[in-house]
Amino acid sequence: MMEQLLHKYLVLHGQLAIPELGILSIKRLHSELDIQTGLRTAPRPMVVFSTESQSAPDKTLYDFLSRETGCDETSAIQDFQNFATRFTAALRQQQTAVLPGVGTLFAEGNGHIRFEAATDLSALLPPILLPDAALLSDAEQEEEPVLDEDDNWWYYALILLILGVGALIY
Repeated sequence: MMEQLLHKYLVLHGQLAIPELGILSIKRLHSELDIQTGLRTAPRPMVVFSTESQSAPDKTLYDFLSRETGCDETSAIQDFQNFATRFTAALRQQQTAVLPGVGTLFAEGNGHIRFEAATDLSALLPPILLPDAALLSDAEQEEEPVLDEDDNWWYYALILLILGVGALIY
């Protein structure tokens, strides 16, 4: 139950601090273009983990847990602290800890913690093939467009404007 609530909190708020471990956050990867193949990947969210000494959760998390569970804030804080203690202990003892739907933390021998996201959204958002015109370099795209000399539509617009003003004056 707590894991589902924390997953929901991470998605809604973009960040989840786990005491003594670090911070899970959602970063937005920009669209990328492979000029060789002409494939463009879609922008997509990605869950990342960073170990920071100041990884204490804020009051927003406790308010969220209290609202979602229907209990008072003190109970929500205690439940989260119990979860964080169990999660950290599992990581230290088993060298791995899973947060369903988010990802897996791995404790490496040098004390470093590695994170692998649970889902890779690149499968849901496959790259698309762009037409050749879209593969122009930035320098080519910044050039001013060349006007077609046979494009005289503005002459007709000017004549209609003069006729309209003349009709109003008459």
